[in-house]
Amino acid sequence: MASQNLNCVLLSGNLVRTPEVKAAGQTTVTVGSVAVNESRRNPDGTYGDIVHFFDFSIFGKNGEAFARFHEKGKPIMLQGKLVLDRWEGRNQEPKQKVKILVDKWFFNNLNREESDTKSEPTPTLGDPNDPEIPF
Repeated sequence: MASQNLNCVLLSGNLVRTPEVKAAGQTTVTVGSVAVNESRRNPDGTYGDIVHFFDFSIFGKNGEAFARFHEKGKPIMLQGKLVLDRWEGRNQEPKQKVKILVDKWFFNNLNREESDTKSEPTPTLGDPNDPEIPF
């Protein structure tokens, strides 16, 4: 009997740096890093934030669109799965790192004060019933 496995990640945070688009064979890959805050209780009873940093990759046109609309410090929401990258270091020592392979991304406008001061409108998706949309 096959076991049921689930590999799904949903993160909301801020971009650590402006995303970078790189060539990857016949396509492109957009790479970046997101900072996610977690509130934890300290031993003295007060609360403080701990910041977690996660690297991510987005392939193809989806990643290119992401890079066009996002820059360092912007709030984002990412949906995807965890992947383990493995490689050999300088002295042939094995290295590995867990990253997020993004399937979908969303504009995260939870900070209304910042979004209200923008003169540039937030891009929206078109009407799915529009016959001009090719999918």
